[in-house]
Amino acid sequence: MLAYNLQYDGAQGIWTDLTESLVTSFGVTQAIKKGETYSFRYRARNGQGWGEFSDELKLIAARRTDQVSAAVT
Repeated sequence: MLAYNLQYDGAQGIWTDLTESLVTSFGVTQAIKKGETYSFRYRARNGQGWGEFSDELKLIAARRTDQVSAAVT
């Protein structure tokens, strides 16, 4: 059976499972704080068992910049 395990670390050194299923995309619903760094990693399972975790992906939470309605010069 194929499955995926996605984990994140909210800069606390504790990996938390977000999902362990057949899902191939997932949105984080935990409280995200602007300016904090979050790490993600994943692994897959097949008939041979769980594989190794991927390299960590580090993201810094930010907000979208304000859009300029018209250029002023």
